[in-house]
Amino acid sequence: MSDLVPHETADAAPLQGMTKERRAFRRRPFRARLYFQTDDLGLTPLIDATPVNVSEDGICFRTAKTLAPRTLIAIEIHHPALRKQLKLRAEVIWVKPMDDCYSFVGCRWRRRLSSGELQQFL
Repeated sequence: MSDLVPHETADAAPLQGMTKERRAFRRRPFRARLYFQTDDLGLTPLIDATPVNVSEDGICFRTAKTLAPRTLIAIEIHHPALRKQLKLRAEVIWVKPMDDCYSFVGCRWRRRLSSGELQQFL
């Protein structure tokens, strides 16, 4: 029994959290208003979304709008307390449906954020 791989053992659950992080940038939760437009030129109406996390390389949010991978979108992040706003272009990389109404969406920025740009929304 010593040659079993961890996912075959009865006590493999503690090992699942020990996988090595392969992302280049750490994901950080943030609190700000998030809106996006389904064309990267910003010509369509703003759609409200719920932010999940953000990094210098990308963003994850929850939305009721159906999006497809490889779609280019325009994202606006508003921090009402600081009266700051950031408008960026992003590409949808993945979409994970939660239920019939909402999906998680992962996007990659078209240009990487500086640490200063990121810090103002954390």
